[in-house]
Amino acid sequence: MKIVQFIAIILLLAFPYSYFAMFIQYEVGNILGYVTGLIVFIIVTVWAALQRQLIPFILGALATMVTSYAYAGRPHANDWETMFFSFTPAQYSLLLSIIYVVLMSILFYVLQPKKNASSYRSYSTSRKRRRW
Repeated sequence: MKIVQFIAIILLLAFPYSYFAMFIQYEVGNILGYVTGLIVFIIVTVWAALQRQLIPFILGALATMVTSYAYAGRPHANDWETMFFSFTPAQYSLLLSIIYVVLMSILFYVLQPKKNASSYRSYSTSRKRRRW
């Protein structure tokens, strides 16, 4: 059950990044919006992975949420209803969030610190040599 809760929390944290990418794409009018949103997401994810905690990821989620939701109050924000293929903006943002979570998982796995195998080996061999 805890893994389901963790996945739900991560999806909620990734949702503002996807909304931010949609906002930038709407403003720019081409694929560069998604690329910019993805670059912001990757930078924050790498920073969080190197820090070995989710605090930078949470701060980035708050910053992107404030930036993109401030836009939602504009009068022409209703143009979004037909902009994202056959998806509603919420469905499209959820789809992007899932893609971002998969990408975040890969980055966290790749940037995970490697264990020093030689120190483990020397410890185990030195332990075998002892006689009590």
